[in-house]
Amino acid sequence: QHRYLFDEVNPALFLVIAVYVCFVTFAVIRIITALFLKATLSASDAEHRREMDRTRIQRLEYSERLCSSLKEDLNQARIDRKGFTLLLTFKHFTDWLDDAELSAVDATRLFKALESDDGFVDLDHLLEAISQICDSSSERDAILHHESATLVNTMRQVTMALEAQHARGSLVITAGV
Repeated sequence: QHRYLFDEVNPALFLVIAVYVCFVTFAVIRIITALFLKATLSASDAEHRREMDRTRIQRLEYSERLCSSLKEDLNQARIDRKGFTLLLTFKHFTDWLDDAELSAVDATRLFKALESDDGFVDLDHLLEAISQICDSSSERDAILHHESATLVNTMRQVTMALEAQHARGSLVITAGV
């Protein structure tokens, strides 16, 4: 019964059917492979998110331990440049900076941006800023923005002080030759 169909079909049509079967088989195999690949990548992403969460929790625990030890020793969690330089020598801290893709220079710039008039930085604020940068490396631009805002505010204060002195007449501007 099937032999009759095979004998009557043109050999060119037989070639078309063979190509069609090969194409459909290839397409089905590609779809199955894509489904396996999607499942594998989803599992990998979930594992990466869990690892990032574990790392973030470890960083937060480290920062809490650091802040609490400073509060116990000094009754405050504030550091100056000397303390920050010492902090840069700790392996946990440098690993944390590496997670955030920050160099020591970037971290110093962040410290300067957060520095108050007395030369100290609240350690909580510094560690929180680094933690936020770790969570989103695109936030590195926040360092530059915050530092720029600090410089602009300082320049405004200097300009207002100079204008106030000039208005009182106590400022004499001389031009050097």
